[in-house]
Formats: sequence, structure tokens, C-alpha cells
Amino acid sequence: MRILFVTTTLGTRGGIQRVTTVKANQFAEIPGNEVAIAFSDRLGWPENAIHPLSPKVRVFDMDSPFWDREPKRFDILWRFPAKALRLRSKIKEVVDEFKPDVVISTGQFEKYIIPFVRIFNRKYITVREYHFSSDYRQLEQFTRHGKVTWKPRLINFFENTLVSRLFDGNFLLTRQDKDEHFKNAGRFDFMWNPSSFEIIDKIDFSQKSKTVLAAGRLTDQKNFKELLKIWAVTDRADWRLRIIGDGEHKEDLKALAVKLGIADSVEIAGYSNAVQQEMNSASIFVGTSRFEGFMLVIVEAMSQGCVPVSFKTPYGPADIIEDGKNGFLTEMHDDSTFARKLSELIADENLRRRMAEAARIRAKEFDVTAICRQWMDKYAALLLKK
Repeated sequence: MRILFVTTTLGTRGGIQRVTTVKANQFAEIPGNEVAIAFSDRLGWPENAIHPLSPKVRVFDMDSPFWDREPKRFDILWRFPAKALRLRSKIKEVVDEFKPDVVISTGQFEKYIIPFVRIFNRKYITVREYHFSSDYRQLEQFTRHGKVTWKPRLINFFENTLVSRLFDGNFLLTRQDKDEHFKNAGRFDFMWNPSSFEIIDKIDFSQKSKTVLAAGRLTDQKNFKELLKIWAVTDRADWRLRIIGDGEHKEDLKALAVKLGIADSVEIAGYSNAVQQEMNSASIFVGTSRFEGFMLVIVEAMSQGCVPVSFKTPYGPADIIEDGKNGFLTEMHDDSTFARKLSELIADENLRRRMAEAARIRAKEFDVTAICRQWMDKYAALLLKK
């Protein structure tokens, strides 16, 4: 099968770039596959690319920039038709040369262009991947302003109701998102993101520290201020909370830890290049995000024998964690229950060990090999249908 990813860039540090690279590398290892990635914006590629790309994956630099400048709002509108026509021409050149069976949009600017590259006599299928939840604009605006205006609703209607009809398949990140918004929409399906972390064969509990780990950007979305308030009422004994990541709330979080009297057990560690090692040595992972697309970080923590405790964040955790078996789920902003479940794990070593092993086994279902085999089945079914 010839698989072509079309995306904005590989030259930035981001989830879309990471997942696209991981999947492309794995697809290229499947006998009979040929894989390519075409991107419109060079940005930091290849100097600043942090996601290793297999030499088996062909790269097309379309040199049709969309992100490389900071135009004003009306400048974007004025330049959009020219940018769209140029990108359409470039994608068509790649399609004519590579002759794909599957053309995949990673859900950025190219999603408006791909359906119109070939309108007639198209022999390939088009697939749109969602790398955010289908209603992330509303969730983001509500998080920032406490209300949702007409603009994100209109954009979502346009993308989810109209643009989606132009693709052969639209794949959300979670079952929860599909069930809540597209339960009876046959053109929608879901596929989980794969983990790029190697799943450990055996958990060495002697190397596990008394650390509760959290990871992510220090922003309103990740909601670490609420996490600190939860930690303040958790029966934590001699345990510590370690938050890795950087962002605008860093100093605010440090000040809040002092105000709550927990500064001696909280570490705002900043950005880390060794997240997998951090997870391997921690015992518990916590998630308090207000919204997410999938929350792959939970899967990654589980793959290292880290027991997750998370809000039922829209979306992701409910697809990943089996409550009471390989972690704990609590309702959004139910801080007392969250603290109680966290306290249980801290106090009960046998419970932690049992859940950690169950979490490690659960993580295997998100292994890149397993996920890409499922993708291959999805592509084959769409090709057969076409």
C-alpha cells in the first residue's frame, strides 16, 4: 500500500509532528508498503526536527509556506486564495509522482485543499485525522473566558459537518468523542494515537520512588493550580509531587505552593528531555487537564509502570483507564475524591503494584505496531468500499 501523509510541517516540536513521524516509520516497516510525508512549511526542518524519521520514508518539501509569518487577520483572508491554489498545485504534483493509495490529512490547512486536488477519476482514498477533540475550540474558549461564543461553534459546524463530507474517512482520537458527537455518522470513526515509548518488560519496583508525576505545559488547559490544591489535602506522608513542563504559570504555581504550605513536597521542575526516564522512576501519574484531544501522556506513563489517577477529562482518559483496575478516574473538579484515590495509592503498596502491572499490560494496546496494523485494516476497508 502506498501511503502519503500531507501536513503543515515536521520542523516544530509538537504532538502532530511526533505522532505522524512515529506512524510513518512504522508503516514503512510493513512489507509491501511505501510511505511518504509531504509538508508545506519548512520552518526548522531538518535542523530543528526532534522526531527521527526513517530513511524508508520519502519526504516531499512542497515549499508552500503557511505558518512562516505572522500576518494580520485580514492579511490572512486576502492571501488565502493564493495560498490555497499554490498548495493544491503542489499536492497534485506530489500525488502524480508518488501515486498513493491513501492520502492522509493531519487536520491542518491542507484539509481544505486535499479533497479538491483531484475531483474526478480519483483512484486513492482521502483520510482526515483529528489531532484534537472535535469541539476543542469551544472547550478552549470556555476554559479561558467561561463562555462559548458563536465563532467556534460556526467553525466547528463548517469543519465537522461540511468539510468532513469531502473525505472518505474521518478519524477522531477517542471513542468518547465519537459517541458524544457522531454516534450515528457513518463517515466518522475513531483511532487511538500510538505510544512512541517502548513498553517495559518488567517493572522494577525497587527503582520506583515516592514520586507523583505530572507533565505538560504550565497553562490553564493543564490545570496544575487545581492539582496543587488537591495535593494540599492528600495524605501524602513523605511523598513528593513533581511537575515537569514549562509555561506561563510557572511562577504562579511556585507561589501557590508556598501559599498552600506544600512547597517542601512540590517540585516545579521545568522542561525535561528525559520524560520516559521520569515516568520509569515515578510511581503514580496524575492528570487534571480541563480538556485534551487524547492525553497520550497517560498511555506513556502506564507503559513505564506508572499508575494513573485522572479527571474524566474530555477527552482521552475514559478511553484509556479502566477505573479501579489499572488506575483511577474521577469526575471533573471532584477534588475530594481525587485526593482520596491518590491517598489510597500512596498508602497501599500492594494496590500500587497490582495496578502498575495492569497499567503496563493495558499500554500494550496502544503500542505503535498494534495501532498501525489497525490503521492498515481501516485503510483496506475504505479502499474496498471505494
